[in-house]
Order: sequence, then structure tokens, then C-alpha cells
Amino acid sequence: MKNETGLMFTYNKVEYFDMQNKRSVEYAEVTGYNGRAERVEIPCEIDGITVKAVAHGAFSGCGFIKSVKIPNTVRDICFEAFSDCVSLECVQIPKSVTYIGNRAFCGCKSLKFLSLPSSVEIIGDKALGYSDIQTKTEGFLLSGKKLSAVYKYAKANRFDFEKTGERESPFTYSVERVYDRSSDRNIRSACITNYCGNDENVIVPSEIDGYPVKIIDGCAFAKTCVKTVIIPEGTEKILSGAFRGCKKLESVFLPNTLEFIGSYAFSGCERLAIISVPKNAEVGAMAFDTCA
Repeated sequence: MKNETGLMFTYNKVEYFDMQNKRSVEYAEVTGYNGRAERVEIPCEIDGITVKAVAHGAFSGCGFIKSVKIPNTVRDICFEAFSDCVSLECVQIPKSVTYIGNRAFCGCKSLKFLSLPSSVEIIGDKALGYSDIQTKTEGFLLSGKKLSAVYKYAKANRFDFEKTGERESPFTYSVERVYDRSSDRNIRSACITNYCGNDENVIVPSEIDGYPVKIIDGCAFAKTCVKTVIIPEGTEKILSGAFRGCKKLESVFLPNTLEFIGSYAFSGCERLAIISVPKNAEVGAMAFDTCA
């Protein structure tokens, strides 16, 4: 069954029988993208159906896309799902993903670095790091855990590999005690206090040194050169002036867990045109002052 959303995505509804729970289950696989945005956030559900797959060729040839955030409901990234996205520079792959199909990112010439979670069990032929089916992307770097599927793929294809945590972190942080609803107790968490890197496309880590990231501190990214920022699920607060004066910032992907955006958080971000604020988040005064 094929349906089309009122948004920019087309999808198939897939039904299967869950042997463990002995019932029929349905999920959505994204089959196409009709938008023109450079920064794309795939929804976690469409028409009330959970998105669990990016289908064969769903984004293939979308040469204008520069960054993609894949939701933490997706399990499969299928054959040639993002092939020939020649401008793609930044991809966030969540811990829910277990399968990346053949040539899934083949032809993504601008994608120079990719960090994969240990949940990924299968990586298909020429799925990552190839400018075409015969040519490797110069300077391509993979990151993950040693002995994981990504480690084995990097070794088999002779790509540079760094173990997660080896690269010097561009983030400084403090440890704060916060209340965690899921466990109903106070836990130690990371508050990012400063970004000192030079990357234009930044994926904020979900944890640092074992501490879950819950807060982006005031002025943490202020006046930096960032263009795209992906903030992870679990983050709850962006404090006052956190991104103030980031004149190159064009798009920010916010998590559904976000509860608070402080005053002047994105003030002076003159090019910021793509951002979706969770409906229950509290927004401080002048948080988006002088944005595009």
C-alpha cells in the first residue's frame, strides 16, 4: 500500500506478523522526498505510523541535501537510500539502526566523516566512502567501536578508522545533577559549556565520558562558525545566549525531549531559517531575535 503524506515524504505501510507477541504490526518505510530543503529531518512517524526504514532509493539523487537527521525509530537504511546525494556533508545515524544496505551512501562525494553506533550489524557493499562504485572518497574517515561492524568494514575497504573517543573532543563540559524522569531519581549529567572546534556541521554527542548530555550552557556556541547543528535526544535545556551571534548558522535540529530555550538563545543568527521547536518547550524572551 502506498500513501503520500501532507508533508514532503512519501511512504509505504508495511505489515508483518510479530511472532513473539502473536499479532500483526505495521510500520512506515520512507520511499521518497519531494521537498527542496538542504537540511532534512526525517520524521519518527507519518500519519501516526512509526517510521522504521528508509527504503531503496528514497533520497537517491537529491543533490541539494546537505545534512540529514535520521530518527531513533529507524532500523534499516536500504539499498542506495541516499546514493548520489553529492552535497551531503553531515548524517546523524541513531543507535536504533542495525542495517545499512549496499551502496546506501555511494556517490555522496561531500561526506568525509561518519560515526556509526555499535548497533549497526550489517554494512553492505560500497555502502560508505565511495564517490562512485569504483572510486573511494578521498580522505574518508569512519568512527566507531573497535571490532564492531564499522571497524570491520573500514578494515576490509582500507578506510581510515578512529575508535570512538580517540579524537580530542571539541566540547568542554561540567557535571550537573539533574532529575531523570525515566528512573525517578537525580543523576549526574553533562552540561556543555563551550564548543572550541572548527567544523561547520556539528553533531552534539548524546553523552560525554559516560555522562548523558542534558544542557547546552549559556554562550556555549556563541559567535562560532557553525552552519548546521544537530542536538541529540535527551537534551532538555538550551540556556540563554547559547548560540547568540552565530552569523553562519542556517539550520538546527532540536530533540523532542527539549523543555526550555533561554532568552536570546539564537539571537543574531541572521541566516537561521530551519528550526522546529517542540510544542511543549518553553521559549524565553527574544530567543530568536533577528533570525531569518
